[in-house]
Amino acid sequence: MDVTSLELIKPNRSIYLLPEGRIVDIETEGDTPDGSAYSHGIFVRKWVKFCLGHPDPPLQSRAERIRKRAVVLLKVLHKDRPELFEPDPETGEISPFADDMAWNQAALEEGWIRIRPMTVPTERTIYAQKHRTVPLFEISLQVLTLLSKEYEVMLELGGPLEVDENRFVPFVADEAGAAATR
Repeated sequence: MDVTSLELIKPNRSIYLLPEGRIVDIETEGDTPDGSAYSHGIFVRKWVKFCLGHPDPPLQSRAERIRKRAVVLLKVLHKDRPELFEPDPETGEISPFADDMAWNQAALEEGWIRIRPMTVPTERTIYAQKHRTVPLFEISLQVLTLLSKEYEVMLELGGPLEVDENRFVPFVADEAGAAATR
């Protein structure tokens, strides 16, 4: 892990922490083609597209798993939440973020950590979203432990397609490196 990239993670920022420790600034790597907006889901789609053509078989395999899972989740969203995919009455365009929930959920299920801003900005709290059943990778645990020395880190257990009012738990690292990862 590049320690200088750790400085990217601050409250109110949009970041992805990949299982191998890469810290991705969504504002620069998850933007729309015209650069007018950015999102975690756009980055996941770009990453999958890039990695499907990569010569590394494990990377290709991980990208294919995310792609396949996102396709399944998109079918569910089209059925259960069709309003997400309706054209805007003023522009006639479908939001570039319409399918973000499916792509983000698929990435979390592969062990990605989504650091995201909340509706109300915070000064001392970082919100890190992880899938409820996927344990933290060692590098993710190290990053969150380092961050917890400077900020309050709240783990949001679940994903954009999993609603649970008790999904926020404080991240607590102990001396052995274990953490609240339920």
